[in-house]
Amino acid sequence: MSPKCARCDRTLVPIAYGLPGPELHEAAQRGEVHLGGCMPMAEEWWCGACRAYVDPDAATAPDASVEEFQLYLVSALRSVGPGGPETSLPAPYNDQRAQVAAKAKLEAWLDRGLPKVGELSAVLGSPLPIPGNVFWFGLPLWPDLWFAVTADDARFVTDRRFVRREARPMRSLAELRPWNVLLPEAEAFLGPPIEKLDRGGRENRTFRRYRHGDERVDAYFVYDLLVSLG
Repeated sequence: MSPKCARCDRTLVPIAYGLPGPELHEAAQRGEVHLGGCMPMAEEWWCGACRAYVDPDAATAPDASVEEFQLYLVSALRSVGPGGPETSLPAPYNDQRAQVAAKAKLEAWLDRGLPKVGELSAVLGSPLPIPGNVFWFGLPLWPDLWFAVTADDARFVTDRRFVRREARPMRSLAELRPWNVLLPEAEAFLGPPIEKLDRGGRENRTFRRYRHGDERVDAYFVYDLLVSLG
């Protein structure tokens, strides 16, 4: 028996990966299976009503601290490349073992599940509500940024990214440094990318290739924050 969606209580359908044959295409048209594409991923269930991947066994919010949540974010930012200022981060954020421990504690809740805004609030404190079901959380490690989450009508988090508290446009290429620039700021200065790849996922991983004069700039973003330059 298929599990239910935690958001809408509709029955989930399994996800089939790989090149589908005629029978699988027909099953997908009947709504009995969701075609996940040729590249296998971790997601196993799909909700047709929510149009979203759903983990029916997602963990509920653990008893976590702001420090552990920030360590989890640091781990996610460093997962793309070593471009972040690890050596300038205060303890324990420069400790890779602490990052691994926080990720192990929180990943079932944040990576494989759909946390609710109220659950995040229990860990991070009350957010600043913005029209459009957007909520801005303040994090001590990033005093110039908000950690912005977008939620659906049931208050499940559907998107997460950093936004600048006060506008700070780029004025030179020298400012394009990891953990210093957001994606909209980079594109406002460098112009449209000549190549891009949006990997999405919980962390909004994004690659952009820009042309600045005669120079090619490869930039990798996580949660819209620049984390590495190629």
